[in-house]
Amino acid sequence: MSRMPQLDATALTSDQQEVYDAIVHGPRGAVVGPLRVWLQSPGLASKAQALGQHARYDSALPTHLSELAILVTARYWSSGFEWSHHVPIALEAGVPKQAVYAIGQAKRFNFEDARMQAVFNFVVELHLLKKVSDASYAAAKHLLGLRGCVDLVGICGYYTLISMTINVFDVADGSGPTLPKLEVGIGNYFKIQSTVTAVSRMISDSRLCDAPSLLLLSFSSIHAPSCRAARCARLEAGTRIFE
Repeated sequence: MSRMPQLDATALTSDQQEVYDAIVHGPRGAVVGPLRVWLQSPGLASKAQALGQHARYDSALPTHLSELAILVTARYWSSGFEWSHHVPIALEAGVPKQAVYAIGQAKRFNFEDARMQAVFNFVVELHLLKKVSDASYAAAKHLLGLRGCVDLVGICGYYTLISMTINVFDVADGSGPTLPKLEVGIGNYFKIQSTVTAVSRMISDSRLCDAPSLLLLSFSSIHAPSCRAARCARLEAGTRIFE
């Protein structure tokens, strides 16, 4: 038996109707998926949909960065509805197709764009480690600003709530791209396999040169090498693999 609650739009309570109308007349334009679940609790629905509007439409981050964070969150939670709805949006906004594929497979990806790499590192760490390393936080703050970092955490939190709702109440995936089913356990998601070449690209960015703490973007479980070692890595453009 499906856990997805039935919602009759012609028989809503006054509280439900108020939230329903706010969603329909807002940027979403329709009440679908987890929003229909939340309407079983109008008080929650009202607050959550308002947070969602900010996270998706009104944050300090441009669309391609927020959608990147959403896709990583969808993969972490294996949230098919979230994935199928946001992959087209992410691609249209400029997230590389190869990156979308890698995220779907829970693989690392080296972005050409420094801000996208900072968002990816930040969000992967936040989900997997439940915290963000000093290096990744410093990079994100430098490139996105403090407000951007706060909004990024809010996006991850909101879409975690979305994903929990989807998974608990069996919300159907939808008609968009299908999230791949993986054989590996979640502890093996996004294993660090990036080379020094990718790190050196971030180091060589002139915007980061005045911030020693940004010499290496890595997971907090990895000890960053000394500044001297990082400089050598950039000069030699080695192929060391972090695992």
